Amino acid sequence: MKRLMTIALVLLAGLTACAQGKWSVSHREADELKGQKAQDVYIYEAAGIGSLVVWDWKSPNFRLISEKGMFRKMVSGGNTFVPVKVGFYDESGKLEKSFTINLLEELNHSGRYIATADFYMLGRKDIKKTLARLKSGKGYVRMLAMLYNQPDFDLKVTPFQQ
Repeated sequence: MKRLMTIALVLLAGLTACAQGKWSVSHREADELKGQKAQDVYIYEAAGIGSLVVWDWKSPNFRLISEKGMFRKMVSGGNTFVPVKVGFYDESGKLEKSFTINLLEELNHSGRYIATADFYMLGRKDIKKTLARLKSGKGYVRMLAMLYNQPDFDLKVTPFQQ
């Protein structure tokens, strides 16, 4: 029993060591004039790196915010996007799965905000998988994107827990 507790504590310490920030929940009041319903907004913040914002766990949409600088954009076929590598890690820090999703720059935030878009067709299932993993309670999710003239945006997000 003592050995099991030690193993559990080591695993928990490993998961905590990889965590850079913490989750918070903010409530947005309804605004009838704007047509907005009341809702909770889920924010993972890591000081010195940035944030992940989730508006609804059932909708495949989220935003990444960089504290260090502008996200590096790519252009392909007339489309401008920011490629974000996503990795799913287990409790011991071993990479289980990785893929790339393309997010769009939000123009009113000096290149520091990128998000999914309603018209984004390719990769929607990867966005859904990412949100499901963040709710699963397993391991952590790492998001990596290039920044202009700065080290990469490298956010390690622990699962959301109420």
